[in-house]
Amino acid sequence: METNNYTTDLQLVSQEYSDEKISLQTKTKKLLEHFSPKDIWKIKGMIVACLVACFLYVTYLTHFSFAFPATLVLISTIELGCRLLGGKAKGIRLESGIFMVTSLLQGMQISLWGLHDDWGSAQILCLHASILLYLMARTGQSSQDRLGIMVWLDLIYTSCIFPLKYFFIGAWTLLYKIAPKQELSEEEKHAVHNHKWMIFISIMIALVLTVFAASQLSQVLPAFGQLWRQFFQTLTSLLDFTLTFKDNGLLFSRLITSIPLALGLFAQLAATYLAKEKPLSQKRFEGHLKTTRQFPKVAAYIVLGSLCFTYALFILTATSQMGELLSLNHVNIPAHQASHIAVQGFWQLVRVSTLNLGILAGLYIFSKENFFTHKGLRFLSTLLFTFASLFALIAGWKLFGVYMALYGVTPRRLLSGWFVTVLFIWCVLTLIRLYKPIQATRLAVFYATISFTLVSLLGSFIL
Repeated sequence: METNNYTTDLQLVSQEYSDEKISLQTKTKKLLEHFSPKDIWKIKGMIVACLVACFLYVTYLTHFSFAFPATLVLISTIELGCRLLGGKAKGIRLESGIFMVTSLLQGMQISLWGLHDDWGSAQILCLHASILLYLMARTGQSSQDRLGIMVWLDLIYTSCIFPLKYFFIGAWTLLYKIAPKQELSEEEKHAVHNHKWMIFISIMIALVLTVFAASQLSQVLPAFGQLWRQFFQTLTSLLDFTLTFKDNGLLFSRLITSIPLALGLFAQLAATYLAKEKPLSQKRFEGHLKTTRQFPKVAAYIVLGSLCFTYALFILTATSQMGELLSLNHVNIPAHQASHIAVQGFWQLVRVSTLNLGILAGLYIFSKENFFTHKGLRFLSTLLFTFASLFALIAGWKLFGVYMALYGVTPRRLLSGWFVTVLFIWCVLTLIRLYKPIQATRLAVFYATISFTLVSLLGSFIL
């Protein structure tokens, strides 16, 4: 299928039927009219693939061994949908490629080693976020055509607004009547029938050969045999409908849960064309901010100046006690005391550093003066994030230099260490962005996602 041939026509569909009064059924009909009957059947099959992908994804929440297969099938379905519908993003770009790899690696880690005891929720959250970012990047729905300051709004549109707005497009697509096929000749019917039988025979041969090869290799490497046995046991428990009513009810509930997820996923893929425009361009966003930017520069000076003065006093006070902290490595103190020293003030420092990111966002939204160009505000912002970086370093010292150095690594300490390093990198990127127009948000999201994936894999080996 040459999907690109439909691109211009499908974009015209969006323009012609952009009026909100036009029903979704009409939009769906006009969309599908630009596809051949064969391609429409492919689209209907893709909706079924979305259902299978979502079913596996729901299943992985209770059977962690399904995390990687579920992630793989889900990403493959999204990729198929983008290629079949001819999405705005013509190919895999840097964003979509990175988030595809991180999603697969996180899914593989959960399948092989399960969730870590103390940060399983963070693993599930990061996997969902990676897949969502991949979906957003692959469908080309980023407001700035890349990760930028608008990424948070883009995520809201991708995860909520588009799926809800076009929720029933999958149902209308399945109900869409295709023009009847022309009657095939007897020779063509025989060729089609023979083709189906060849495929069936190939599947049976592949199954027999795979089972034979696996049985032989299992005798060479017992661990390989155990892996196959575990796989078949899990598959049997998933597909066996004759076990108990409880199991049947669980399977049925998973299926019911998967249906709205599948419709929402297909809606996001179709929204690539049915949406009138991208969520909100940066130019329009800047226009909306004119109504909120009411605070004069004096107000910004007061807020930034008071915080910088407070932070400076804290740094001076902390410097006088740094020798006491540095000497802890040479003193055999009890574990509970080391824990108290490390924990005391750790999260407070983290909260203050996070607060500074909120202050920066507030200046961007409410201040009349642009702190990127105004020398005074930029200087105070530089001081603010210099102190924030120092706070992150102090928190890191408490964790790495005191607690972990004396009493080793635990899952919770490793996760806290990852978070404080992310915070430090974000502060450094902000400092650079104040003087150089780099893609700070893009780099920050990349670092957080990639580093968490690596830390999660590392934790599976060292913990």
